[in-house]
Amino acid sequence: MQTNVTSSTEKNAKTTDAMYQYMVDCGFGIRHLDWLCLTLAMEYVYQPTPRFWRDFKVGDLLDAVTRLIPGWQTTIEADSQHRMLGDIQDILRMYAFDEENAQRLLELPVADRPADAESTSNWICRELESAGRFDDVAYARPDGDECGQRVLDMLSILFADADQWPELRIGTLVAHAYRDAIMQRQKAHI
Repeated sequence: MQTNVTSSTEKNAKTTDAMYQYMVDCGFGIRHLDWLCLTLAMEYVYQPTPRFWRDFKVGDLLDAVTRLIPGWQTTIEADSQHRMLGDIQDILRMYAFDEENAQRLLELPVADRPADAESTSNWICRELESAGRFDDVAYARPDGDECGQRVLDMLSILFADADQWPELRIGTLVAHAYRDAIMQRQKAHI
């Protein structure tokens, strides 16, 4: 039991360190504390493991931000903080929801898996309804078949070779490309 706690704590520390380093490398400052820039930091550290988003802790992100900008909470209005954290929690909920459904699809025999966005969305809603998760059904439905497409994308990432997965997840690709561009620009000015 102690090993799981230690490995989880070490994983969280590595995630925090990596997000902090990303923010340093990209020159983040107080003006970068918005949902988009912080989502890039989260995407940068993404690993295609079955529970990455469900185990991701907002506290790890906030620890990285606090290490970068001590006292940032006193600089940003409470309403803006609340909005930013709410947006990040909404994004993480979507990522975790898609990851969970992709994991459930992985449990099906390949021949039984839905193959397109519409049938995947329908499968997800049927599964959630049969489990009595009606709030999650309502969460999945408003975007039409987008939920199904995101789950299929997540499924392909979980199956991809290690060399391919950053290219398959758009947010992760953008985060890496942004950091690389900033680092190249910094090298050019040295």
